Amino acid sequence: QIGPSLNFWLSKASYNSNGVFIPESDKFLSATEDKNAINNIRADFGVVLGFGFKYKVGPGWILLNPRYELGLAPHTIIDLGGSDDGGVGVMNRGMSLNMGYLFEF
Repeated sequence: QIGPSLNFWLSKASYNSNGVFIPESDKFLSATEDKNAINNIRADFGVVLGFGFKYKVGPGWILLNPRYELGLAPHTIIDLGGSDDGGVGVMNRGMSLNMGYLFEF
């Protein structure tokens, strides 16, 4: 399997190293309110690559579908301090594994 993906960020929150919620970190700001407006992008277009397997067991099949997803738009700017480039963009990446059992009617 290979193809495009479109994802939407419905909510966000940031926590410090002690696991305590950082106030106001769950707010999406406009470009005029935040110089790093890229931190407020809610949609991501990406690419998904995966494989599907099925194995006959009894009356049905066991399904296994591992996938890797790579977002193409940066979602967060990490300020490295002391640099004039504004920081480094972080892309959305993910791995998933879908498992199931398929019955035939």
